[in-house]
Amino acid sequence: VNLGHVYSAYQQWDNALKQYEKALKKLQPHQQGDIPLYIVRTLFAKKDFAAAKMKLHQILRFNPTQELYLYNLALVEEEYACDILRKEPRKRTLKEVEDVMKMLENAKRLYKRLDSNKKTYAGIPQEKLKQHLDHIRNE
Repeated sequence: VNLGHVYSAYQQWDNALKQYEKALKKLQPHQQGDIPLYIVRTLFAKKDFAAAKMKLHQILRFNPTQELYLYNLALVEEEYACDILRKEPRKRTLKEVEDVMKMLENAKRLYKRLDSNKKTYAGIPQEKLKQHLDHIRNE
């Protein structure tokens, strides 16, 4: 795991992912701790939003109410949608635009859900959630 952190610090995303995956294989699911989240964050940094989203869905199957995972899912969907919107309009497909709308709606729903819980256990500041909600409204 530590070697994965070193590779991440040097932005060697593929090597970091290999180390995190290797560590995951050696551990039982209940022993994995934050390693799946390290993978998500590395995929996010690598801008592989589809893979990050898929990994978060896998994690959430085991922990569907974990606020930190829900927050990260909203963050990934928001950034994934923005990434698609940054494409030149001629290079975007109708399906991509429809997917963007779904992702932004889902991100907004997740942020609102987390914001409604005034006592967030994951340490996510309410102000940060409101900033994301404002960003989505302005997209």
